[in-house]
Amino acid sequence: GTSDRLRPQGSRVESWLREARRRSPTVRRLVERIEQSDVIVYLDISRNLSPNVSAGLTWMAATTSRRIVRASFRPDLSASEAIAMLAHELQHVVEVVVHPEVRSSATLLDLYTRIGHPTGTNGLRWDTADAIALGTLARLEVTSGFKPNPAEVRKGT
Repeated sequence: GTSDRLRPQGSRVESWLREARRRSPTVRRLVERIEQSDVIVYLDISRNLSPNVSAGLTWMAATTSRRIVRASFRPDLSASEAIAMLAHELQHVVEVVVHPEVRSSATLLDLYTRIGHPTGTNGLRWDTADAIALGTLARLEVTSGFKPNPAEVRKGT
């Protein structure tokens, strides 16, 4: 169904999200978590990502009742890559969800200096073990029909 929290910008991202929700239990779980939160996520295609970057999360705005972020994806991702990157970025959104103190670009960066590790040389790009793990898990779900034991999947719930 439609989502108030996840807002795909354009048909390609919309179809990636639809496929991801259909084929990946991990993505479905992340979406459910975000749906119950105060965070709105705009999902879009960006041609401005660095050559070695598939996707990224950026801060947009905060209101009294909502926090708004943007997850941007490279246009040339394959279906399975797109689903893996959706899971990866949605885990980053959940990391924002569970840290209500994140209300600006500065506090977002502060969060990742605490929970993440730098991936670039400029100190502006960060990643987390959880996002890497859930992206990998979603890729396995859609490429090999891998079904994790729900009892062992505690992250992102």
